[in-house]
Amino acid sequence: MHTAIRETLEELFNIKPDIELINNIILIFSNNKTILNNDYYLIIYSFDNLELLLQLLQKNNIHSNLYDKIPSNISELIFTRKIDINIEISHLCLLPLKENVQLNSDFIQDINYFLVQK
Repeated sequence: MHTAIRETLEELFNIKPDIELINNIILIFSNNKTILNNDYYLIIYSFDNLELLLQLLQKNNIHSNLYDKIPSNISELIFTRKIDINIEISHLCLLPLKENVQLNSDFIQDINYFLVQK
């Protein structure tokens, strides 16, 4: 569980959390659904959980080089993020979670166009 929380914080905010912060987060989310995938855990968060996590980071005065200030909601988490192509997760987005997700071919072309323009 420690590793799952640490990875979440590292990948969303590019920070190195201390053990006290990780333990506090585990206490808050101890009832969340977890899935053991081979030798690591996946923790299932709701959007409400994620906003609670953001509040906890703000209370702990956590700073991230990916944000001018820690976001207070999902919209800020996605849209105020600074892009760093040198880290594991450079961009955030929301996609629907359901079986057989299909992307419109025009949308795929738009994404490819965007990527080529970079």
